[in-house]
Amino acid sequence: MRSMVSALSGAVVIGRLRQEHLLTHDGKALPVHIGGPATYAGCGAALWHDDVHIISRLWKSASEKSLDPLFHQRINTRQIRFVTEYDVDPVFFHQRPDGTVIDHHPSKHYLSHDLNLPKGLIRYQSSLNGEEETRTFAPATIQPEDLTHLHFTGAGVHFTPGHYLTHATLPLQVKEQGGTLVTLSPSPAYMNPAFREDVAALVQGLTAFLPDETSCRSYFRRENYDLIGMAKALGGMGVEMVVIQCDDQHKLLWDQKRQRMWSIPFYTTHNLNHIGTRDVFCGGFLAGLLKTGDPLEGVLYGVIAESISSEGYGPWYALHAHPRLVALRLDALRERVTRVST
Repeated sequence: MRSMVSALSGAVVIGRLRQEHLLTHDGKALPVHIGGPATYAGCGAALWHDDVHIISRLWKSASEKSLDPLFHQRINTRQIRFVTEYDVDPVFFHQRPDGTVIDHHPSKHYLSHDLNLPKGLIRYQSSLNGEEETRTFAPATIQPEDLTHLHFTGAGVHFTPGHYLTHATLPLQVKEQGGTLVTLSPSPAYMNPAFREDVAALVQGLTAFLPDETSCRSYFRRENYDLIGMAKALGGMGVEMVVIQCDDQHKLLWDQKRQRMWSIPFYTTHNLNHIGTRDVFCGGFLAGLLKTGDPLEGVLYGVIAESISSEGYGPWYALHAHPRLVALRLDALRERVTRVST
């Protein structure tokens, strides 16, 4: 049931919840669970912050019990709405041994490991299907009505990768309802030249824009920009800070207000998995920004959350880390930050 609480504090994650089917690097099928970008970002925030909320939608056949794993990880799920207009929102990921993640054509991947294709994936296409839609909200899409009667004063709000219409409309609504710290990670589905003006309008007024390198290169494919140029160009569109999540896992931070750029390396660990880890980073970044007010510290918090998450599978894996380990990694990473000349 939806909560009647009108004011949210702490870290708030707005994004999709999905029925997640995972194949591991060694060809094992993990139990189906509630996943999606909102769970990963929520867990990334919960590693650092005690007050984390998720705003999302769940299909009619799901039960409140399916949210127990999030509840047991101290994440507030009272703003998750059960919707009768659709059945299931599945997603498939295969973590390949070479480090790549596959999110489409699941049948051949299950077949290659002598596994049966789950019924929920029979008509599945890709993780990004429909996220470029500009005309109407789909039943699974988080919509303005999902934020009605909520206030965000004092909260930090992160939008995970998702439908264009959600990103084009809800951040402004959050700001109108008291939100001042708003971060957003775009969907690769609309990060291309066809959405040039739309993305420029979308980022205006955001606290932070958090794209990945592939999306940036797609969006700026007509320009001869390097990563530094892309970050500065996005900052010039009216966002306070830009963090590009690079292909080699380092982060490039452009602080538009201070006109400073930083390179933050990945904290190298025994990486097994990259599924959802970029969303974990974004949740950690939000929590770090809330706690310190410092964009560089926010990136450091995010990188450490991502590094721990990459050592195992599932949204909540990072939350089992010992607090001392988390603190030690944060201290070590601070020594490896580089100021970039622009």
